[in-house]
Amino acid sequence: MGTPPNVKKRRKILVVAAIAVFAALWGVRRWQQFRMYKREMDEAKVESDRALPVKAYKVRPRDVAGALRRIGTIRARAETNIQFGMPGRLKRFDVEKGQFVKKGALIAALDQEESKNAMAAAEAEFQKESTKFFKDRTIDKLEFERAKARYNQARLDAAKTTAYAPHDGYLVEKWANAGEQVEGGTVIGKLMDKSHVSIEMDLSEDDIARLSVGQKVALTVDAVPDFKEEGEVASITPYLKGDSRSFTVKVDVPENPGEKLNPGMFARCVIRRYEKAGAIVVPLEAAAEMKEDKVKVFVIGADNVAHARTLDKAFSDEKIIEVSGLKEGDLVMLNPSGDLQDGAKVSVTGVYDPTSSESSPAPEAAVSTSTATAKPK
Repeated sequence: MGTPPNVKKRRKILVVAAIAVFAALWGVRRWQQFRMYKREMDEAKVESDRALPVKAYKVRPRDVAGALRRIGTIRARAETNIQFGMPGRLKRFDVEKGQFVKKGALIAALDQEESKNAMAAAEAEFQKESTKFFKDRTIDKLEFERAKARYNQARLDAAKTTAYAPHDGYLVEKWANAGEQVEGGTVIGKLMDKSHVSIEMDLSEDDIARLSVGQKVALTVDAVPDFKEEGEVASITPYLKGDSRSFTVKVDVPENPGEKLNPGMFARCVIRRYEKAGAIVVPLEAAAEMKEDKVKVFVIGADNVAHARTLDKAFSDEKIIEVSGLKEGDLVMLNPSGDLQDGAKVSVTGVYDPTSSESSPAPEAAVSTSTATAKPK
């Protein structure tokens, strides 16, 4: 028995209705997706058309000088420890702390009675052995040489009981007094000659990369405001200190007028290593990325579009960068964000021109005096 016609008709109507509902739902979904996509596209276009407000620096040629500014410590030309070469009782210590001593003056002496007796005995033996060797011929040369050696040693031991000033200077330390027992090699005082001084400072590997003996160093001392001299690099210690990983550099000071410079004072040292007239520089704030010899900046074109440029770097310090690849009058963006893209539209809200008094307030780096570690091309 077949399906009645009216049932078939109802089934057909239901299928058609279901298909129509599904098609309507699919159409609505697609329409919603299209509207969302269009809205996102419109928002992206509006965002892309929106100009980013920025400040800029106008490039001008400048005279720059690359230099190292470091703090050093003043050292005396000569510092000598006062000590004896053998033990004994300190009989005299005639110099007081702070007293000036001339070269060759007696500073201190041990009780010399025992050493004098030993030297007298050795001398008598030497004279006796000399007679036997040269006149009587009763001893051989070996015995004579032994007696001579004992006498020379006794003389040396006697000399070790006195301490004379090896140079002019002040006794700056005194650690023993007459009547005390001292051991051989024990330091009992320190003599310092500050008529000429030098300056020592520690520099890193990067600092000394292009430093050489003979380079001029401008010197000032805060404790002696009227002192301004030019020294020169005297030596560079050819090895790294293990603790600080630094090199010791010694600077000769030509004069110590009135001996106002005292060892231990701090001195400000400016080592000039690089000079250039008419250099093209930008503030450090203009750097989007910086490597050892390259720097990335954004140059603002006439169309108010920021163009990314990677430039060669001649030298830099904590404030400015000398570059090649820019020309006078170029506008360079200050403080570019890390996600800024090449071709971004910008709106310049302020320009600093180092040659104009009417420009926007300058970034700190743009108005600073340039002193830097030079990195020649």
